[in-house]
Amino acid sequence: MKQDMVNSPPHYQSDTGVECIDAIRAALGPEGFRAYLRGTSMKYLWREKWDVEEDAKKTAWYVNKLVEQNSGRVLNTAATGDIADLRVEPTSTGL
Repeated sequence: MKQDMVNSPPHYQSDTGVECIDAIRAALGPEGFRAYLRGTSMKYLWREKWDVEEDAKKTAWYVNKLVEQNSGRVLNTAATGDIADLRVEPTSTGL
């Protein structure tokens, strides 16, 4: 089974199962975390030339997290898997 290097890269999980993104969110607080998500999205857009598909998916992942933090909604590309086919949908938690 291929590892999911976009949604759950194994090198960003501690031995106890804590995801790095969750530790960052806890350490930075809401506003700092949103700034982190914006900056990281920019980073993956900037370096997209290395692995276009994976970096575009990572960009979408961070933008999705930012939308979720701002409105409790997520961007969904499940219909086609294409970032150009974004739909905004409520999260299951309704945050």
